[in-house]
Amino acid sequence: MPFTEIPGCKLFYKKLGTGSPSLLFVHGGFCDHRDWQFQVEALQDSFTVVTIDQRCHGSSVAAYDSCTVEQFATDVHDVIDALELGPTIVIGHSLGARVTIQAAADRPQHLLGAVLLDGSRLTTGKSQEDVERVEAQRLGEDPSKYLASRFESMFFENADAGLKARIFDTAVRTPHAAIEAIARATGLWDALGLDVALGTVPPTVSVLAIQSTFHDHKTERLSLSPETKTTPWLDHLRQYLPQLEVAIVPGVGHFNMLEAPDQISAAIRQFAEKLRNGRTASQEISPSPQVK
Repeated sequence: MPFTEIPGCKLFYKKLGTGSPSLLFVHGGFCDHRDWQFQVEALQDSFTVVTIDQRCHGSSVAAYDSCTVEQFATDVHDVIDALELGPTIVIGHSLGARVTIQAAADRPQHLLGAVLLDGSRLTTGKSQEDVERVEAQRLGEDPSKYLASRFESMFFENADAGLKARIFDTAVRTPHAAIEAIARATGLWDALGLDVALGTVPPTVSVLAIQSTFHDHKTERLSLSPETKTTPWLDHLRQYLPQLEVAIVPGVGHFNMLEAPDQISAAIRQFAEKLRNGRTASQEISPSPQVK
């Protein structure tokens, strides 16, 4: 299996295709690189496609106490450097969307564009102590039970049973210490890091948000309908990112890249081809297209 040694982590990756720009896919929390299987198949004919297991996920090895969104983002840049990817579009799902925002804030010159799949903000708070208290209450005495309940809410009645079982199996294998570390990292960044990062992303980084559900600390996860034009999460992104483009992919759950693979791959391809041709996405992607 291919690994690259980056500071503090032996990181697993797969690299296919040879086209430009490079597409670097970043999975969500408690998942792995397999979540992007359909996008790899669809896009490797035209682009260099890289999937990774984030540190403390899948086959990648690192200390649990190194898990922060900021470190995950640094890993993204280390992979871009190590694999000499050149101009890169980073595509992140869920936790990976957070990592993508942070990566765009840290080293925008590395990123040709950023794609945020089904992002959200789940934790608020004014201090580290507030956040850690909230996360401890959520996890309770059995982090695996909490995780199973959380993942159950990510799927709706029309979800494929085999797909759901595979996602669940990967998640529940996560050691308790890793669950606690990743949940803490996500909560701290949502509460204290998100707005700082968004305020640092320059308008030179094209950003596409592909949204299928809405969920926050007050709202149970909802599947978006074809009539949906925006959500509180998308409105929050727009406050900081005037260049933001949005595609709504309705009628599926949180894992839209697996439940609606053709639509997601097509949206990513369109975004990447426009950037490859030297045009900003905003010149040709309508403000809120319905990808069906």
